[in-house]
Amino acid sequence: MRTLLQACAVSLRRLASRKRTSVPAVVAFSLGIGAATAMFGVYYNILISPFPYKGSSRMATPIVNDLGNGKKRSHFAVPEVLEFERAAQSSDALLAFLQNNAIVEYGNTKDAVMGNEVSANTFAVLGVAPVMGRAPVVEDTQPGAEPVFVVSYKTWQKVMAADPAALGRKYLVAGKPRVLIGVMPPRFAWGAADIWQPIDLHSPERLKDRGLYTIVAVRKPGASESQVLADFANGAKQAAARVPKAYPERYQVEMTALVDQEVGEFRKTVYLLIAGAGLLLLIACSNVANLLLAQAIEDRRDFSLRAAMGASRFSLVMQFVLDGVLLALLGCLGGLAVSWVLLKILVSRLPEMTFPAEMDIGIGGPVFPIACGIALTVSVLASLLPAVHITGGNLAGDLAGGGRSTRGPGVGRLFDVLVLNQVILSLLLLAGSGLMLRSFLIETGVPLGARLDRILWTWTVLPPERYTNGAQRGDFVHRVVQKLRTSPGVVGAGAGQGGPPMGGIPVEYSISGSEARPFAGDLQLNGASYFEVLGIPLVAGRYYTEEDVVRQRQYAVINQTMARVHFRGENPLGRRIRLAGPRTSLNLPGQDPWFEVIGVAADVKNAGVREDVVPGAYLPPSFSLLNGFGVFIRTTGEPLAAIDRLRRDIREVDSGVMTQFTDSMEHWVDAFYFARPRFSLLLLSAFTGIGLLITSVGVYSVVAFGVASRLREVAIRKALGASSRHLVLALAGRTFLLVGAGVGAGYILTVVLGRFVESQFWGVSPYEPKVLLSAALATFLIGAAAALAPSWRASRAEPADVLRGESS
Repeated sequence: MRTLLQACAVSLRRLASRKRTSVPAVVAFSLGIGAATAMFGVYYNILISPFPYKGSSRMATPIVNDLGNGKKRSHFAVPEVLEFERAAQSSDALLAFLQNNAIVEYGNTKDAVMGNEVSANTFAVLGVAPVMGRAPVVEDTQPGAEPVFVVSYKTWQKVMAADPAALGRKYLVAGKPRVLIGVMPPRFAWGAADIWQPIDLHSPERLKDRGLYTIVAVRKPGASESQVLADFANGAKQAAARVPKAYPERYQVEMTALVDQEVGEFRKTVYLLIAGAGLLLLIACSNVANLLLAQAIEDRRDFSLRAAMGASRFSLVMQFVLDGVLLALLGCLGGLAVSWVLLKILVSRLPEMTFPAEMDIGIGGPVFPIACGIALTVSVLASLLPAVHITGGNLAGDLAGGGRSTRGPGVGRLFDVLVLNQVILSLLLLAGSGLMLRSFLIETGVPLGARLDRILWTWTVLPPERYTNGAQRGDFVHRVVQKLRTSPGVVGAGAGQGGPPMGGIPVEYSISGSEARPFAGDLQLNGASYFEVLGIPLVAGRYYTEEDVVRQRQYAVINQTMARVHFRGENPLGRRIRLAGPRTSLNLPGQDPWFEVIGVAADVKNAGVREDVVPGAYLPPSFSLLNGFGVFIRTTGEPLAAIDRLRRDIREVDSGVMTQFTDSMEHWVDAFYFARPRFSLLLLSAFTGIGLLITSVGVYSVVAFGVASRLREVAIRKALGASSRHLVLALAGRTFLLVGAGVGAGYILTVVLGRFVESQFWGVSPYEPKVLLSAALATFLIGAAAALAPSWRASRAEPADVLRGESS
């Protein structure tokens, strides 16, 4: 132990006396370890442990995939839920929840919240205790029991003003009295809700429920995923017999892990960012190895002296490795600070509606220890390689030679390998950033088919006790639009389910006089002025009018895609379409009603930005059973400045109607669709910038060391008449070739790896020549500039000053 402490003391003195190499090494380690730690924290807290629920890693949701058209359905009616429950022999429990906007009211306090009706066993299965009060139990849902609910911690603070006396009070929840019995912890956000109401799915009245529930199965610890899948496939067969219209002729049941259901395709992006952070850490390690190697060459006489005094090669190598370990430990401390700052920035910029609401990103748990373990491992490797090289020659001969030998065997080749490694990795990062930027620009430039500028949007929640049918909902839409049109600063108003590129209700359509089987499509329920406010052009026919809406005329407007694909060049005007498939949100007259096509609207994105427009139709809002509508106004100025005016006008139409999610349409679309790729682009660009900086420092240090060892030669050659240009080429020419070789190798590696990251880029090939060539050129110029700087400075030095300084 004493020997180890003495060796540590020697290493610390060596590092303190060599700030020229130790400080850049610690900074490089700090940046590399910090970035890797932050990204591992994101990975661990998003993909490994995002939920605080018991058994969350064994939770999965069923999905029915229509093999005919590729459409997937993940929401189920109560009869289907019960059949799945009976079949789920390999699951510990089956949870179900239904999302509904609701108004919570107590005295003069009223607010719109996201509510969840949850199966009675939910809280017992999830195993999360409230911070106040108690959780619902099965007995709370039995006949004669008083209806209860619990709230999220955030809702308790906002709606109940964090009042402990709120527990035990009766609130009106969606128009019905319920007793508040508990406040859940801050991380409890099951189903992304604000309040939870336990229900008994087995009660007879629930069989009449038209809501569609999300199902979560908790696999038994000893059961396999294939067993659970087989159970749900059997359950689907029984459910199809009870609800035949909900199942196509050919379908397949799939199971999706709960975390995948929440994160989706962003999992691949997290992997890409982890890879970027790993590349940055490797660049940092190569840089540290460069600096340690340069320092070791300067210390070779000291090593020779110690070897002459009897020190073994092993002890010399271990002393050198100890230097690297101490640098890594200092880098871990710096990395801790860097990761803390980086995580703060990351969390503040995480895309909305991307990750589970329960997620709590940090460097707690195994995150930082694992990152430090990786850092210590790579630091040993980064210091071991140059140590073995530098102590591998004839140290005693070096001492006899007066210490003029500056390089051990293979040291020059090791410098080359380290520089090549940094250049290759930097090019990989820069090419990835360039491709992501190109993809982002293409995606944000996709035309949506509607004008979203100066549009303010809000979602209205209607009191269910006063809006019991479609006619009442249609009347509300009519009155609120008329009110908003006369408001100052408003040039247009409309109402509907949402705006592009989000779609509406997935349904199936049949066409009168056609023998073709029903086809999948999109349905939106919108007011008459919706088209005008969003600037959707009319292609043929006419839009339905306010009078059509009030009189509940069965008119429909279809989009160009439906007209082109399913009417096959025939005039669709006057033809009729019928709705089939899932229709629980619709207030349709009679059985299988027909709607006359009176107009064709220009295509508007209705399945996301990246996807093609799907066949779709618009119906008046009087055919809706939704408990709310989106309300739009086009303003003369900044949309957000009209928020108070919009809410005031809606309250004047009906003081019982609440509003949610008020925002400009441009910001809403940006947050929902473009925030993810922008987040990835910013983070990967930051890694790339840091990587290029570290690489340029590494190249600079290598050339600077070489120049320092050749100053006498440079002075003599300049005194003999050599030009500055020739001297620069002599000093840095090999490095120019080395950087060029690294760029060439990196370009080839980028092309080879392109197919593995192809899914991360949309609208652009991973082999895009312009992007890859630009990245290669930029990397070469940065590396060449780093090599040129010390060479140019040495070539400008006066020979007499150099020789005088050496003789002194």
